[in-house]
Amino acid sequence: MTVNLESLQHENEELNVIFETAEFGILLLRNRTIVRANPAMDAIFGYEPGGMIGQTTASWYVTDADNQAMVAGYEKMWRGEMNNQEMPLYRKDRSTFYARMCGRAIDRGDPSRGTVWMIEDISIRKQQEVELKIARDKAQEAAQTKSDFLANMSHEIRTPMNAIIGLSSLVQKTELNPRQRDYVQKIHQS
Repeated sequence: MTVNLESLQHENEELNVIFETAEFGILLLRNRTIVRANPAMDAIFGYEPGGMIGQTTASWYVTDADNQAMVAGYEKMWRGEMNNQEMPLYRKDRSTFYARMCGRAIDRGDPSRGTVWMIEDISIRKQQEVELKIARDKAQEAAQTKSDFLANMSHEIRTPMNAIIGLSSLVQKTELNPRQRDYVQKIHQS
């Protein structure tokens, strides 16, 4: 099989353009050390272009549990599976953001070849989810308050109405002039 060098160069150029212009972060890691990162990745983490090269990912994790979840994710990747996770991460300045990460081993049989990762800042989406939950909770609370109010008002109205109906029925059984009888009958029917 003959490999066309010019064709390989074109494919390499195309892949480099994709890598450099992607709006989400792309990383190549070996032993959890950054070998290559696209400009979007540097921007997500607050580095100058190329500033992430040589750094380890250990400083990203906000909690030990997140770091352990990532270690467990690597075990999946060496079995040929994708590693998909969402978790808060630290930026260079130690501020946090919420990230969606997707990684895969280049060659599951050879960990030395490394892993490729795509990372997206989903902080806005997470904030919207929190705001939506708060709004939903407030709406449920308002609906319950309305229901309680209506139940209470229904009771408050029913009690005196029953008294009016009962007393108007009793009054109809007494001697009344035609005008009074008409009034009491209207009250009773209403």
